[in-house]
Amino acid sequence: MGSSGSVYRATLASLSGVTIAVKKFRSCDEVSEEVFACEVSVLPRVRHRNIVRLLGWAANRRTRLLFYDYLPKGTLGALLHGSGGGGGGASEVEWERIRVHALHPRTRSLSDFQRGPASALVSKKKEKNACRRRPLPRSHCRPLLPVLRRPRPPVRRRGRLRSHLPPRQVKVVPPLLGPRPSPLPASAAAAVLLLLRRRPRTALRFHAFALRRGLLLLPAPLVLSASAAHVAAASRLRGAALDVLASAARHHSPAEIFNALAATYRRFASAPFVFDLLLLAYLRSRRDALAAASVARRILVAGGRPLPSTAAALLRSLPSADAALDMYHQIYTRPSPKTNRLLLPTVHTFNSLLLACYREGNCDGFDTVLKEMDKYSCKHNMCTYNIRMAGYCDRGEVDKARVLWDEMIHENIQPDVTAYNTMIGGYCHAGEVGMAEEMFKDMEIGGTDPSATTFESLVRGHCMAGEDDAAMLVRADMRRRGFGMAPEVVEELLEVLCQTGRVEDALGILREEMRREEFEPTRRSYEVLIRRFCEEGEMEVAIRLQAEMAGKGFKAGSEVYHAFIRAYEDSEDFDMVDRLRKEMVAMSTDSGSHVSSCSEHNRRMNLVAFVPAKVFWHAICFIWQSLRYDQLFFTTYSACHSGYTPHCMKDM
Repeated sequence: MGSSGSVYRATLASLSGVTIAVKKFRSCDEVSEEVFACEVSVLPRVRHRNIVRLLGWAANRRTRLLFYDYLPKGTLGALLHGSGGGGGGASEVEWERIRVHALHPRTRSLSDFQRGPASALVSKKKEKNACRRRPLPRSHCRPLLPVLRRPRPPVRRRGRLRSHLPPRQVKVVPPLLGPRPSPLPASAAAAVLLLLRRRPRTALRFHAFALRRGLLLLPAPLVLSASAAHVAAASRLRGAALDVLASAARHHSPAEIFNALAATYRRFASAPFVFDLLLLAYLRSRRDALAAASVARRILVAGGRPLPSTAAALLRSLPSADAALDMYHQIYTRPSPKTNRLLLPTVHTFNSLLLACYREGNCDGFDTVLKEMDKYSCKHNMCTYNIRMAGYCDRGEVDKARVLWDEMIHENIQPDVTAYNTMIGGYCHAGEVGMAEEMFKDMEIGGTDPSATTFESLVRGHCMAGEDDAAMLVRADMRRRGFGMAPEVVEELLEVLCQTGRVEDALGILREEMRREEFEPTRRSYEVLIRRFCEEGEMEVAIRLQAEMAGKGFKAGSEVYHAFIRAYEDSEDFDMVDRLRKEMVAMSTDSGSHVSSCSEHNRRMNLVAFVPAKVFWHAICFIWQSLRYDQLFFTTYSACHSGYTPHCMKDM
């Protein structure tokens, strides 16, 4: 009987009375089915003297049977309890004899060590010119396993030796210390990888183990890295091969790695794209496009050609459009006689060339790329149109971009959000905000969800046109969808609102955006608000903004000084005007340093203390309520140096 079924003895009359064991499963549930399938799949492949051989199986909807060799030695119950069974009973198990047989090999090994020359561990602690023989603590005992280190010769010492235990009862551990084993030769490690090439993950684990345990010289020999890369590439383990080659690229040149890969290529029956992986390793880990280009040239000289995806990645990473075009001609238009002509360029290859031209602002180079594209009969895709439309929109030629848009629609290519953002941004930059709004409506009707860039382009377009109400409506729609504006867009919106006299709304927008953790206001945003509040005579609000600006690390420039000077002139506070002018002159002559009384501290904090001390204490209350506490100390320090203390803090 077992947990999954019962075992019966059966005699096959058709096979001259052959006796077999039949296991019948009790149930047909999912667990029983999994156990049955596991035994059927595993047992036929296992050959071991302690495992009964599986002869066959049979199954239908209600019954599952397994056929084994019959072993006429009784059952486990008969062996343990002496009951009747297939073996006719058995004697009681002699557990003491089993324990003795289990402990005998271990005691024999201890006896061998005890008879040896190193019969005890002698401590080096000197006490009255005598040594003590002490048992080794249990924390220092090591398992008695064979090691690879040479034991030291026994040390003979003079003196009286005493032991806490009688002879033959001292625990003895052989000395395991010795010189560090010599590093494993690189050829031997490569031979191990060659033997394990059919088990790539095991081979890679051995490679990592050899490097981690210091079995090899550091840096790792190049032949070992090449062998590991070949094993991974032959098994299509792209990520593992990239990691190995990236590690080798830190210590060796591209020529050395390429030659090592070429020398061991046939021995490991590797895949050709291992050289493409070397090229990608330089692009991704080292960010070295020139080294990757040298690898590509060596591939061409050897009669190969990079894969189209690898070539596209190389063309995108080159520093200039001329270098990208030259590399394209080397790979595809000027091949050697041995080059494989089946690896033709794809649309992604030409998109990489278009992108290289776009980054330099060379829209005239689009025609050269398009001619090469027509030569290979490559159809344009969405990325092709996006790059070309972006190039024309940046130059202000929205009409040409619109022609490409109509051509794309005619080719039944569905525009994506990048295409819509490109056209909306082009229309807004050209001042045609109405066309941008129409494009936005078509975008929503077509089922394309807008992004934050879409709304930012519309806000900038309305700000350029001076339409503050429309910009506020777009911002409200943007916040309702969960998007936030970039600091540069907020700066433009604040400037438009301040020009139209809506400075309170501008300050509210800045406060709302600052609630987002990722938002950092710009210097220009503070300057616009400070200037407008000074023009309206709201000096306390302007001073609070200046204190907050200093807390953010922005020094007050000439525009802020002129705004406060004009405001104090209007209020006929000429003493403050003279102080501010002197400080502005000192700032310009001293490269933006502050007043000498607190120059050392305030130069670090970028805080300008040119406002009255009484007003600074009002700024403290505002900062305490709305800003971070670390700004409070800076403002308090400046106010205390100016000699003013409010009534609420005189007793502190």
